[in-house]
Amino acid sequence: MLLKLCAESIRGKRCSQKALDNTTVLSTIDIIKYKNQRGDTNMQQHQLRSTQTGKILFEAHAATLKDCVEQAVNAGIDLSFADLRHADLSCAMLDGGRFDGADFTEANLSGANLSEASLRGVHFKNAALYNACLCLSDLSGCDFQGADFGATDIHGTLLSRAVFSTLSCFTLDFFGAEDMKSCTFIDAHGITTLFSQPPVVVKGLGASPLIFIGGTIRSGHERLFPATDISIPNRVARTA
Repeated sequence: MLLKLCAESIRGKRCSQKALDNTTVLSTIDIIKYKNQRGDTNMQQHQLRSTQTGKILFEAHAATLKDCVEQAVNAGIDLSFADLRHADLSCAMLDGGRFDGADFTEANLSGANLSEASLRGVHFKNAALYNACLCLSDLSGCDFQGADFGATDIHGTLLSRAVFSTLSCFTLDFFGAEDMKSCTFIDAHGITTLFSQPPVVVKGLGASPLIFIGGTIRSGHERLFPATDISIPNRVARTA
């Protein structure tokens, strides 16, 4: 976008028509450079790089990294495998973005809009996803180990092969998911449970919720049934 910039108006004075006619047409980048020269240092150069190649996927002058990522999404940039570890993306508008294989480890995505996004194989380890909207997104193969959920919207999502490990994942409305084949829950003891149907969670019977998941019964991270360490596939094979 091209803008007319009048030096006198910037100093707080009113431009005459003659001065306005003689103004220089500047690009947005020129205006940013001018502001930086005047000491407006809130704008910085941000780069989004690939975790695989280190290649720059997108770069822009922006006040925050969140603004840079939003610009990339709005421009239709493919951010697959983007390195977004530890990023503060709270309340970011990233709907429709392409983030396959991206790394959001320990990112703050609270209140973020990631609806209708392609998020296949994304790393969400230890990420904050409170009040995040993931509805209608492809979350196949995502790693949610250590991720914190709360009022997180997963309606219409594809969740096949997703991995979870926190009890807060049982606040998710798995019944609203479109597909959740071969999901995995890893408890605090490292024991895995496969599930392809929505877990049934009963609260109010104790300090921890009672969870019916993948043929097992759990009280929080403690497995009540079966009490042995037989994995679900082996148990099914033995009873077949």
